[in-house]
Amino acid sequence: MTNTPPLAELWQMLRFGLIGLAASMTHILAAALMIMVFPALHEFIVNALAYSVAFGISLAGHQRVTFRRSASLWRFTVMSLAGFSINNLVLAGALGGGVTGLWAIATAVVVAAVASYVLARCWVFTQ
Repeated sequence: MTNTPPLAELWQMLRFGLIGLAASMTHILAAALMIMVFPALHEFIVNALAYSVAFGISLAGHQRVTFRRSASLWRFTVMSLAGFSINNLVLAGALGGGVTGLWAIATAVVVAAVASYVLARCWVFTQ
């Protein structure tokens, strides 16, 4: 990480969280719409399509709001897929360890968000 003043870093993390929340809500709403319109689609297909919609929101939001500079598309894609993978691995670990329901999901989301922020800050949105 660069030498960013603590308050500026905190605001950047807050913006990251807000953009992530917007992308997550987009993902959920797109998935819900697809399930209503195409009920025969398998959940994995719906999830992948909705993820693709949210990806665009995330990329644009982080470039324009969070970091206020362009990102390498391939680096952003790698970061995004890493976050998605980390989320699923932590969720599987939590479920395997007996943590269930919202606690398991929340743990996975927080761990993936922290990892994604570090990757975005140190690798994707470098100056």
